[in-house]
Amino acid sequence: MTFLEDEGRDLLIAKRMIDTGRPVLLGPQTSTGNMYLGPLYYYFITPALYLSGMNPVGPAVLIALSGVLTTYLLYILGRKWFGNTSGYLAAVMFACLPFSVAVTRSSWNPNLVPLVSVLMLIVYDRIITNKQMKWSDWLFHGMLIGIMIQLHYMALIFCGVLSLSLAWNKRREFLTLLRGVAISFLGLFIMLLPFIVFEIRNDWVNTTALTRFMLAKEERNIRYDLPAWLWWDKVSKTSYRLIGNTLIGSEMGGQTQTPLVVSGLLILLVISSTLSFIKKESSYLRLIVLLIGSLAVVGIYQENIHMHYLEYGIPLIILAITGINGLKISQLISYSSIVFIILIIGLGSARSLGYIRSGATHQAEKAKLVSDYIVRQAGDKPYNVVSTQGMYTTPFQYFLAISSHRPSNKLESTIFDICAGSPCPEDDQTTTLLFLTGPGHPAISNYLGHPEINDFAGKRKIISNEHVSYGLWVAEIVLE
Repeated sequence: MTFLEDEGRDLLIAKRMIDTGRPVLLGPQTSTGNMYLGPLYYYFITPALYLSGMNPVGPAVLIALSGVLTTYLLYILGRKWFGNTSGYLAAVMFACLPFSVAVTRSSWNPNLVPLVSVLMLIVYDRIITNKQMKWSDWLFHGMLIGIMIQLHYMALIFCGVLSLSLAWNKRREFLTLLRGVAISFLGLFIMLLPFIVFEIRNDWVNTTALTRFMLAKEERNIRYDLPAWLWWDKVSKTSYRLIGNTLIGSEMGGQTQTPLVVSGLLILLVISSTLSFIKKESSYLRLIVLLIGSLAVVGIYQENIHMHYLEYGIPLIILAITGINGLKISQLISYSSIVFIILIIGLGSARSLGYIRSGATHQAEKAKLVSDYIVRQAGDKPYNVVSTQGMYTTPFQYFLAISSHRPSNKLESTIFDICAGSPCPEDDQTTTLLFLTGPGHPAISNYLGHPEINDFAGKRKIISNEHVSYGLWVAEIVLE
């Protein structure tokens, strides 16, 4: 499993809630826009961490179980929309293809998005197909939106397109739609309540940042006035990457060229099926509108788009291809889709097995070994812990936080410096940035392990510089 900076930060926050018995009101920080998500993901993983005896594998297992549930729900939804065979194929594809396998093997807030995406599609279908209004469906719709936007702000695209499609399908039942929208806002408010409390206490700082980001008045991450060719360039490249990554994991080994043949074949199949099965109010047509609409809106975002931004698209793509088999269309298209699905499952399963068998990353083990070494070397002395510039720290801070001898947040005479790839540099004896690293989240300042000093000129000396394991060195520094 992955256990790097984000994962270490998340577990430190979960530990903080276990230690204090108080919930945090703020979630992870976004990579752009200088804003934070809601805290719901931390509430989700904290029980798993506690039940696993504070082992980082606990939240990862919980995410894996969410993938199992997503597989089952895809079968249920595929069976209802397109028949039993399509339901089974959808479940098998999600269970075997490398991208969905990869995103359900570690604890990270975007990795819950596929599950919530399928749940939203199920509630969406219930609202559209039920002749009588059920307030619980509308409430769940709002609550799921509240969950989704706390997992990743880019999921707002899917929430918006889905809600617009829902409103369009209910446009002839205007009063029902109005009541439903009001109930949905209640569900949204319930799920966002902790975040709203934080915003009220802090002058709506994140809401202001999100508004500024969406209006694109200062940053140009989002452009509403971009020319058609630039919009199409972004949409087409992102679509090819998402489709190729979902079906065969084209970027499992890093940033590589997406196989255009695979993406092109799927697009051709979907277009052929849609054109030959244009049926008013059909589930397949609504599905294609959701998929195309979600990808179209992505075009206004002009920064680099990482695939974890678009995990809501995984179920849509899988249902779009497996649903072809359940349509009353020409046998040639139907048989072609089956052949295509079998080839994709075969190729994707091989890549998934290669990924699983490629060997452990040892990321959590490395962090624990370094932590154990520092605790042994410190003995009963108080100490600080830092890392050389450019090195991530929270995985080590987490294991030190749950150790028998935690580092001090006050300035101590013994300091342990963690370095990767080579021994700690001699410059760490003179740099004024030794304690520059601050907390990765406001809630974990108590677990920092050193004072927050931006400019430290104290005299110091490295007395040992040892390789601990897996390319990690620890230098012991003493203040003179």
